[in-house]
Amino acid sequence: MRRFKSVWFYWYTGHKNIALLSMLLNTLIMWLVLVLGAGLSIWGILIAVLLDALGFWMALIYLAIRHNLTGWWSLQEKVDQLFITQLLIPFLVSLVLSRVSSFLVAKCLGYKFVG
Repeated sequence: MRRFKSVWFYWYTGHKNIALLSMLLNTLIMWLVLVLGAGLSIWGILIAVLLDALGFWMALIYLAIRHNLTGWWSLQEKVDQLFITQLLIPFLVSLVLSRVSSFLVAKCLGYKFVG
């Protein structure tokens, strides 16, 4: 599990080429699968790629405060559907896919993993 680092790990450790190629690969794969295949919005995917693990925390916060956001049941269902399809699914897919794509790009570019 130590080898599956975030894109931002490579960015801040000076391996910007690995980070940028990983983000590009992640965006391309998610665009093909989620936008073309499932009909989701590209904006959720771009936000998910850039914000990485923040989506996990956003989901937890939303679940904690969701009953306070809307009072009507029908509106609650629409907000839940919007949140799940446009934010939660892209964030969760991106969380896993970004780690895997970062690992594969780093391995292809000859990055030496420690440990």
